[in-house]
Amino acid sequence: MFDLVNIPGKGKGLVSTADIPAGQLIISEPPILRLLTVDGKLSPKASVDLERQYSSLPDHRRKLVNDLANNYSMEQTHIMGVFKTNAMIISNDESCLFPLICRANHACVPNCTYVWDAKSENQRMYACRRIVKGEELCVSYLPDSMVETRTNRQAYLKDYYGFECACEICSLGKGFVLSQDEEDRKKAIQLVGLLNSTAKRIEPSLGQDNYKKLYEDVGVQLYDHLKTMIIHPTFEYLILNSLFSVSVLLLHQEKAQHYAEEACRLSQILSGLDSTSTLDWVHTKETLRDQFNDLGALEEIVAGWSLAV
Repeated sequence: MFDLVNIPGKGKGLVSTADIPAGQLIISEPPILRLLTVDGKLSPKASVDLERQYSSLPDHRRKLVNDLANNYSMEQTHIMGVFKTNAMIISNDESCLFPLICRANHACVPNCTYVWDAKSENQRMYACRRIVKGEELCVSYLPDSMVETRTNRQAYLKDYYGFECACEICSLGKGFVLSQDEEDRKKAIQLVGLLNSTAKRIEPSLGQDNYKKLYEDVGVQLYDHLKTMIIHPTFEYLILNSLFSVSVLLLHQEKAQHYAEEACRLSQILSGLDSTSTLDWVHTKETLRDQFNDLGALEEIVAGWSLAV
């Protein structure tokens, strides 16, 4: 389905050897190295643990690790530098190294996404849109909620990953397409700001109020705007989650059902048919009517919700 090849200006990368449909599982990979974190940081003894794990690997597995990039040459060991450069966060307290998936280079609007599957303990990479033969397989290194202009995206990637992005969307020459993309992103940023400022005023409880209605109006405007843009679908998924939540709070059952179905459809593409996210949405779709018939229980469910994007 893909080959590991040299990509001009990027080092090695993954390139498709066949057409791949949206939602196709491309890679399912267990971690080769894994470390616990505390408050997002590695423990003082992490280096010792990492060296122990690395030493237990057979030679061909060690080579997979050694061949990866090391942007932290000042680290005590080469292996720790490789880990910090390439590891992925899988939970609030653990980071893992996946030597194949981490070969996927960055694009601000990628054709692939990845998700940790706790049941199989594998990192899975899916096609988030149709990919044609010969196309490079790319994921996004940006936060899911980041919809910034080119200058801000490139500054973020330079600060955190040490490279200047030259993906398709960042390489747009001066002209109408670039200008339109920049204006679209600025509008989306403004709408996200309004959405989040309104979210701070909303109590997670059932019933009508003006702030919830404003949040819904802005969310619909943002969602419609995103559908006209070239954007990472994970951000669209975040907004669908928000629209579902506010619809429930407003007791708009039909709207909530619609957004649950849309979120489920997109979850299937981004994380597969059997992911926790997709199965949760399937359950929500099937039980939503019953939940609306028991408002007392529903009130308890929504009590811990946050509408911040």
